Amino acid sequence: MQQMAAGLKGNTKLKLVPKAGHSPMLENAMAFTEVVNDILAQNDRVMGRSWREVFAFEENEESD
Repeated sequence: MQQMAAGLKGNTKLKLVPKAGHSPMLENAMAFTEVVNDILAQNDRVMGRSWREVFAFEENEESD
C-alpha cells in the first residue's frame, strides 16, 4: 500500500485507519471521521473558506 501511494503524483497522502479493512467508516468510525475532518481542515486553509460554509444549508422557517 505504501509503495502504491508513493507512486502517486500530486498532493497525495496515505492515511491508514487503524483496526479497519475494506469498510473503515463502519469498522472504525471515530478514526475514519478524524481522518476526513483533518483532510477537510487542510482544504479550508487552501480554499480560504470552511467546508461547513460551502455545504451550509439554511433551515427552513415554517410558520404554524
